[in-house]
Amino acid sequence: ATPEVVEKEATRVVEKVVTPVPEAGDEGSPKTFVGSYYVTITSIDPHRAVEWSDNTVNPLVYEALVGFGPDGQWQGVLAESWDVSDDGLTWTFHLREGVMFHNGRELTADDVVFNFDRILNEDSGASMRSYFVNKLASYEALDPYTVQFKLNGGAGTFLSELGLSVRTGIVAPEAVTQDNTIIHPIGTGPFEFVWWRPGEEWRARRFDDYWGQVASIDEVVFK
Repeated sequence: ATPEVVEKEATRVVEKVVTPVPEAGDEGSPKTFVGSYYVTITSIDPHRAVEWSDNTVNPLVYEALVGFGPDGQWQGVLAESWDVSDDGLTWTFHLREGVMFHNGRELTADDVVFNFDRILNEDSGASMRSYFVNKLASYEALDPYTVQFKLNGGAGTFLSELGLSVRTGIVAPEAVTQDNTIIHPIGTGPFEFVWWRPGEEWRARRFDDYWGQVASIDEVVFK
């Protein structure tokens, strides 16, 4: 499947749990979306995730700079807008202000830089490293809400690579351990990670301080 097909399918799942069909019953009772997979979830680290199941649950917790909109076109997610130089090699992204991580800290451009440092680290195991290692000439935080990428080439596929199933999802640096692993994810998505019991259950709860449309259900569970 092309990056666009994979991203559209992941977006469809996110929309399903953020704006679900109302459930019958007691209006005051917690609402939980329960899903199942024929492929076991293998990674709660968006940069290392490769299985379809991983790339469906991770977009509930993490977000990338861009993603697919309802019209099938790329739109800003953590980036509110972006500018591209005439030669297509300099991309300047303007972050949304007031986006909060699940631990209550505001997202800044330094967090974006940290994540791309991690993706490009040769020991990171990041699935998107091969896409960016030769494409990115440099990247830097220009101010707290602006990050700029300079490319060596390949501008035509840059947005799709940035948005592919949140494999470049922004993780709070404090969620990354000294050995470069993620045990308890901290992202900016509509749901906050609760636990993952490999082979049994993945669970997340609604993040009420989400910058976008707050979910109308309380929990998401995949078994």
